[in-house]
Amino acid sequence: MLIVSPEHNRNVPAALKNAIDIASRPAGQSVWGGKPVAIITVSPTMTGGMSANLTMRNSFVVLGAPVMPSPEAYFGSIHKSLNEQGELTGEFVIGAIDGFMTAFAAWIERFR
Repeated sequence: MLIVSPEHNRNVPAALKNAIDIASRPAGQSVWGGKPVAIITVSPTMTGGMSANLTMRNSFVVLGAPVMPSPEAYFGSIHKSLNEQGELTGEFVIGAIDGFMTAFAAWIERFR
């Protein structure tokens, strides 16, 4: 599972947190158990969604979903990497996401 999310008030957006929690119920029947996860967070601030990223990591550890340990991906000032159509144009971010996705593909293979 690849999760890409903004950060809201240094936390996970409420709708995403609810979705994660709902999918973990009923107790003992979580859909997350054993499924590999990677997380990318973004923010218009310099912190790049670091707090939301770490909060989600903690949630998935409790739910038994192995979270890719590295590379971590949180991008600050993300608006500076988007064009007027909302398309990603920042070369650094594009390169970092490319490397992240390569690592995620390898992470997934460990669980097949």
